[in-house]
Amino acid sequence: MHDSSHHDEPLTMVEPGKNDPTASITWIVTAISVGLLITIVLLSDAFFHSTVVGESNRKKFDYVNPELRKIQTEQKQLLMETRVLDEATGRVSMPIDAAIEKLVAEQK
Repeated sequence: MHDSSHHDEPLTMVEPGKNDPTASITWIVTAISVGLLITIVLLSDAFFHSTVVGESNRKKFDYVNPELRKIQTEQKQLLMETRVLDEATGRVSMPIDAAIEKLVAEQK
C-alpha cells in the first residue's frame, strides 16, 4: 500500500527573496487597497448622512402641532361658510365655488 502523505521527493528550500513580490508592487497594491477603503468609507458615510437627513426631515414635516391643526381647521371652516363681513358695504365671505356660481347666474 502506498501512503499518499509520504513524499518520495526530498523537500527543497526556496531561496529568500526569489519569489517575493517587489517593493513597488507591494506599495501599488497597498495604495489601491487604501484608496478603495477610503472610497467605501466615504460612500457609506454619505449614504448614512443622506438617510439621517431624510429621516429627520420626514419626522419634522410629518408632525403637525395640534394647536396648528386646530387653527387650520377653523380657518378652513371659515373659508367654507357664507357670512356677512360688512353690512354697510355689502361685503360677504363665501366659498369660491358659490361665488363663481353666483357671478355666472348674475351674468345671465
